[in-house]
Amino acid sequence: GSLMPLAKLSKLQNLSVGGNLLGKHVVSATSAAAQTFPSELPLGLKQLKVNDNFLSNVPRPILSAKLVKLEKLDLSSNQLAAIPIEISNLVALTELNLDNNVIVSLPNDIGKL
Repeated sequence: GSLMPLAKLSKLQNLSVGGNLLGKHVVSATSAAAQTFPSELPLGLKQLKVNDNFLSNVPRPILSAKLVKLEKLDLSSNQLAAIPIEISNLVALTELNLDNNVIVSLPNDIGKL
């Protein structure tokens, strides 16, 4: 299986994929492919939870300038050390949870959110 079909859910507003292995290379009996984050997300997302997924980087599709409706983003309990400057693309963001990571750097532009 794959998470790629998620982008086709055009009416989806809330997505929770917490507590999975999205940041880990997983080999199973049915697939030797790594579990990967979808290359696109539904554009109408208002809330996204990707907590507790062993992520060491914020997946690029989350930082897309196309997610203009995203208000709440939960990246807690991952392995993030830095948040990229592209976080400022999320112009509607009102809540950002970064608890339980190893963050040592935030971009200066985060204050523009």
